[in-house]
Amino acid sequence: LTSLLETAGAFVSMPLRPRTEPTGGLSGSLAFVPLPTQTALVGLNVFDDPTVESVQTTVDAPNTLAELQVRPNRPVFATGFLGVFPPTALATFSNFGCGMCGSDGLTLTPPFAPPAPGASSSLALTLIPGTGAIINLSAPYTVDFAPSLGLGAISGTPTVRIVSTVSGFTGMPLSGVGFATATGGTSYSINGSYLLRLNQLLVQFPTQLWVSTEARDADGNVARMRRLVLNPLTGDTAATTATPGIPTIAVPGGPITGSPAVSYTDRLDAGLLVGGFAIAQLRATDPAGRRWDVLWVDGDNAAGATSVQLPDLSAQSVTGLATGAWEIEIQNFLFFTTSMTATSFSFEERFRQLVTWSKAKAETFTIQ
Repeated sequence: LTSLLETAGAFVSMPLRPRTEPTGGLSGSLAFVPLPTQTALVGLNVFDDPTVESVQTTVDAPNTLAELQVRPNRPVFATGFLGVFPPTALATFSNFGCGMCGSDGLTLTPPFAPPAPGASSSLALTLIPGTGAIINLSAPYTVDFAPSLGLGAISGTPTVRIVSTVSGFTGMPLSGVGFATATGGTSYSINGSYLLRLNQLLVQFPTQLWVSTEARDADGNVARMRRLVLNPLTGDTAATTATPGIPTIAVPGGPITGSPAVSYTDRLDAGLLVGGFAIAQLRATDPAGRRWDVLWVDGDNAAGATSVQLPDLSAQSVTGLATGAWEIEIQNFLFFTTSMTATSFSFEERFRQLVTWSKAKAETFTIQ
């Protein structure tokens, strides 16, 4: 179930998914000879959760990509990187595999066929030595999570991934790996390496590289910020904006009858980014696992304490969620655009052109 709030658009194509067989299964085999403690990081453009940037194989089965759920009926852009993760020095990986680069890493090849809804498929990816194909960032830079209000003490070390926006493809394929080094307080030095071959081969699919740094706290709050790679040949980067705040959800005082109003702290401000566009998403999940996504364009800057009223479906001949314990979470997306407006935009671009993303820990609402 998906709702769009406060839109003046004359035509709306909603990001719906079927209630039965909404995903397909995808597994894979990775051809390489691992050293002890080495694993592979695999990136896909079709993860069922588009905010996922990579999955890691295990030390016990480094060559096996266990089956995971993906968005069906979409060409699969798959990449893989071999190394000891998280890395601590450059280059951050030794071998690479790119489904569209062929088994030799030099031959433009069609993407892997997607699984059908409810079906499973597999892929085979050869990870070859990265000699001559790896570029390091030209210099480390600092990311400070102090602006991420609502984010508690960071658990472990932030993750760093280098991802790509590839024209014609949904999602963002993994293009490299980075690492964060603590420099004091909430500040980290960021560095990384990426696969230049993607930009060299995919000239007919214009590609933009991003360095993505993500921090989590023990409660499950998440803040992610991406920095532009200006020149893929040299590794020069450019700052975008500060790390995002968390849309902290206020815990309700008791049971609620009907569609609830959800109070939270609005820390999303599109004005912080030149060409910025902001979308907020509330997701409610009922005891049976059915989801209700409520989306809206956030154009009021960081408004602080605010509330969003979920629509009343009782008079709309629409079957809402089941009563009981609902898990409520809110995500904020800030992304680049040169053409979208509040009445003319694409939902998919909040993933493909993402600059900052934050998610508040889920809270339980009792609905009766």
